Amino acid sequence: DIYTCNYENLPWLLEKCGNHWPFDMVVSDESTKLKGFRGSEQVSTKGKVFTRAGGGQRTTALARVAHSRVKRFIELTGTPAPNGLLGLWGQTWFVDAGERLGRSFTAYKDRWFTTIQEAGHWDKNPDYKVPIIKPASWAQEEIETLLRDVTVSLNPKDYFDLRDPIVNVI
Repeated sequence: DIYTCNYENLPWLLEKCGNHWPFDMVVSDESTKLKGFRGSEQVSTKGKVFTRAGGGQRTTALARVAHSRVKRFIELTGTPAPNGLLGLWGQTWFVDAGERLGRSFTAYKDRWFTTIQEAGHWDKNPDYKVPIIKPASWAQEEIETLLRDVTVSLNPKDYFDLRDPIVNVI
């Protein structure tokens, strides 16, 4: 059986299923919606390592079952990093629990990114500062190499006879 559910209903679905999660595989279409997940590794008082979920409601709900009850997690997207490499960690965590890009978002960010400077938003508050985070020069290549074994990339030009677009500037 195949069931579909939109991202907005994930918290409801988790609540409804409770401890009886019946799905052994999840296929996440438009997986960039998972990029906001922010997990961090925690150690319980008994010494057991677990991931504390953070981020949006939907990703936090899905994270509760992603590696404890789901045997296979497949992600589909046309643009895995539309706004840059920083958004890849949350998506990748659902595939491998942080095995390739780090167990936490902070570990990922510290390894492949640098904070260049802080920019103020003068129109809102001159004292408010926002860090500008840029990928290191080697980040793109290293991240692609690490994800190669769990990623399939298709180029339409490999399957279809596509001509270059005709640009007509008027």
